[in-house]
Amino acid sequence: MKSFHRRTARPAPQPAAAVKAPPDRGGQVRIDALLVTRGLAPSRAAAQRLVDAGVVSVDGSPVLRASQTVAPDCCVAVSDAD
Repeated sequence: MKSFHRRTARPAPQPAAAVKAPPDRGGQVRIDALLVTRGLAPSRAAAQRLVDAGVVSVDGSPVLRASQTVAPDCCVAVSDAD
């Protein structure tokens, strides 16, 4: 009985948190994150709404998905959502 009580008196060990490495995108960034970085949107959620509204274009072509990856030095334009 003594060994049983000794084992339960100790706290259970906590599992080590798995650190997930960011995905390798070959030097490219997501368009929603780029809009936030450049100050064109206050948050990624707002940037995703802009992309869904169809007002974001990269190098002249419209962006269809907020998860699209682009070069960090590309030309991004946000038109009016009137």
